[in-house]
Amino acid sequence: MRVVRERRPRAGELLSPAGRLLAALLACTCLIYASPAANADSPSPSPSASPTPSPTAAPTPAPSSPTPPPAPAAPSPAPTPYPYPSDPIGYVDGPAANSTVFDGTLVVWGWAIDRNSSGNTPGVDSVVVYLDGPPGAGALLGTATYGLGRSDVSGYFGDARWNNSGWQFAWTVGGLIWGNHTIYTALHSSVSGATTSLSQTVLYVPPPPDPAPPSPPASYTVPSGAITVSDSAGLLSALAMATPQDIVLAPGVYDNAAPFENPFGHRIYSATLGGAVFNAGLIMGGNSGPGGGLVQGVAFDVNDPSKAFLNSIVHVWGTGQGTRILDSTFNGNNAIGH
Repeated sequence: MRVVRERRPRAGELLSPAGRLLAALLACTCLIYASPAANADSPSPSPSASPTPSPTAAPTPAPSSPTPPPAPAAPSPAPTPYPYPSDPIGYVDGPAANSTVFDGTLVVWGWAIDRNSSGNTPGVDSVVVYLDGPPGAGALLGTATYGLGRSDVSGYFGDARWNNSGWQFAWTVGGLIWGNHTIYTALHSSVSGATTSLSQTVLYVPPPPDPAPPSPPASYTVPSGAITVSDSAGLLSALAMATPQDIVLAPGVYDNAAPFENPFGHRIYSATLGGAVFNAGLIMGGNSGPGGGLVQGVAFDVNDPSKAFLNSIVHVWGTGQGTRILDSTFNGNNAIGH
């Protein structure tokens, strides 16, 4: 029996010619990549070290001289105090305190000055009138007329700058509650700007019934020993006497640029009933004097308001308490005021 031995193919014999070619190519490729020379031609990039930034030194400030504090401002000089720190001052002459007032027109009047004034000014530039309270609380009545003649005030203080320191305000009274009411007057200084408030209390009642008509003038007897005058200059001279006199006026017209003034309680008679005619008003009373004056038998015919005082032909105030006005007639402004 014949034994057939199986022969194993040697390496390379199982591949076809094409396979052998492909194997050769792969072997070459592997040799190329494995070669150190190949690796030397394509070096791998290595990261380059970044330089470490050095810190910037902060600038050292140059020394400087300290700024000196500002010098304090010089203090303002203290204002010079006024010689009369309580001014302005004044007075409410009318209506009198606690007097009774009725519906109608009531004249509120007085004087006001500031003794700190200089030159020829009285130092007051306004007088404002309020009811039942001072400025800011009372009801505003209005602004008084200021600058009226008050020779008595300038005479009392001894300075002519206050010749025209008088004021007046015509108040139309009405619609008030019965009882006491207070009139306030605010005097404003043109010197310091200060304001002084004056007050006067009055009693308001409903108006009384109309009075009976006056009796017609009656005859009277002129006292013996009286001073007899016959013109306006003589009357002015007699009224200037400081003790009460009986003055008899001859028939004629008696006139003056302003009302005649009788502060000393003189008793004035017309020699004949209605024979002496006054074309200027008459003021009875003042800041001083005995009072108790008299006017009898005089006819008043005063049509110029500047010759009346506070719209009154005969004005009684102050020391004129007790004045009697008898057998006289009135034509022109309001007859009698107070």
